[in-house]
Amino acid sequence: MTDDRAPADPLRDSELPLRDDLVAGHAAAWRHVARSGAWWNGVERVAIAAATRDAWSCAACDRRAAALSPEIEVSEHGRGVAPELQAHLAEPVVDAVHRLVREPARLSRRCSERLFASGAVSPAAYAELVGVVTQAVSLDALHLALGIGPAPLPEPEGGEPSQYEPQGLAWEDAWVPMILPANLGEAERDLYGDPTGNVVRALSAVPDEVRAMKALSAAQYIAIEQMRDYVGGERVGRAISRAQMELVAGRISALHECFY
Repeated sequence: MTDDRAPADPLRDSELPLRDDLVAGHAAAWRHVARSGAWWNGVERVAIAAATRDAWSCAACDRRAAALSPEIEVSEHGRGVAPELQAHLAEPVVDAVHRLVREPARLSRRCSERLFASGAVSPAAYAELVGVVTQAVSLDALHLALGIGPAPLPEPEGGEPSQYEPQGLAWEDAWVPMILPANLGEAERDLYGDPTGNVVRALSAVPDEVRAMKALSAAQYIAIEQMRDYVGGERVGRAISRAQMELVAGRISALHECFY
C-alpha cells in the first residue's frame, strides 16, 4: 500500500509528543504487513494481524490459558476482527496465531511439529507468520500504552508470495531453519553480523521479516547496531538512559514470562 492510501493513524493525534521517526516507523511497519511476503499474500498477512487482535478476547484461548496443559483441544477461535479477511486462514493457522499471542511461554516444539504435520504451514511460512504477529503486537502495544485506539488495519496489497528461499539455511536447535552468520549469502549480508543473537536470527528463513523487525526495533527501542552501547541514552536519541530502557524491557519480559 502506498503512503497516500495509508489509513489515518491515531498516533498522529496523540496528546503526548512522539518522535517523528517513531510515527514514520509505525506507518512503514503497517505497509510491510500489507505487502505480499515470501509465503503469505497481502490479504493473508493482514488477516494474520486481525487474528492477532482477536486473540486477546478469545474465549477459547481463555479456557486453554486456564487449563493445566496447553495441549487441550479448544473449540473454534473467535474471528471478530475483519472476519472476511480471516476467512482466508485455516483454523490451524488461527490457532497458531492465538498461541503466539496468548501463551508464548507455553509454546513447545511439539506445537510447531504438529502444525507443520497438518500441512497448513511450512517451517518458513511459520517464521513469516511469527514476524507478522510480532509486528502487529508491537504496533498495538504502543497504542495501548498511550491510551489511544488501535490503528486501522491496512488495505492489503495485491500480488503473489515470492517463495524466496535464502542461501545458507540450516536446522540447528531451533524449531525453524535459520542462517548461520558464516553462511549469509550476498543478498542477506545486511541481516546481521557475527556474533549475533538467536533472537535476531530467528526469522532469517524469511529475510524481509528480519529487516522489518530491525526497522521497527530501531524506532521503538534502539537500532540493532547500537545494542552494544550500554551507556548511551542521549547518544542513541532517547530521553531515558540505556539502563532505564533495559529495566523497562526486563520487567516487561518477566511479566510476559519470556523464556528467551
